Amino acid sequence: MTRSLVAAFALASTSLAAAPALAEPFQGPYVGVEAGLNHDSIGRANGVAVDHGKSAFAGGAIAGYDYKLTPRVVVGAEAGIDAGIHDAARGDVDGTPASIDPQRQINVTARAGYLVNPKTLVYARGGYANVRVQTTIGQQAEAISRSSDLNGWTLGGGTERALTSNVSARVEYRYTELGQAHGRFDRHQVLVGVAYHF
Repeated sequence: MTRSLVAAFALASTSLAAAPALAEPFQGPYVGVEAGLNHDSIGRANGVAVDHGKSAFAGGAIAGYDYKLTPRVVVGAEAGIDAGIHDAARGDVDGTPASIDPQRQINVTARAGYLVNPKTLVYARGGYANVRVQTTIGQQAEAISRSSDLNGWTLGGGTERALTSNVSARVEYRYTELGQAHGRFDRHQVLVGVAYHF
């Protein structure tokens, strides 16, 4: 009987040691998806004058890494790519109809946050942003289109909540400024996301 108990204990100990460790929230690598709303305010970009804003649905993917400096303070880095749906803004170039159509946005940012409790992180982020836009001047067969990159910076903040040891959800606001020498392109985003932590 004693030998059976010892053997069972040894087998259980070996099985537990071989089992993969559960991920710790806000510590280590993660991947995820996000979706929400973009609102673009364009004064003039690539020569196209736009006198109104444009709102659209957007979604994309994220990947990053978190590190706990202390039990309460988290720092990390994240890269993401988003794209909008039906987000072309119409305007004109010296009276000729034209449009600015954002194709995708890439962000590379750092973030820092504070754990208000073991499962809830409040954070701020900032870094580099790049938006690829297609500029079209004219209509139909006479239209001229070209793609270009607008470079700028992004700032934001949000709250992320660990739902399980591997899954978290977050809501975030971001402001992106894609200034040019002779124009203005500002983007406001409200995004919700879900991430899987390894």
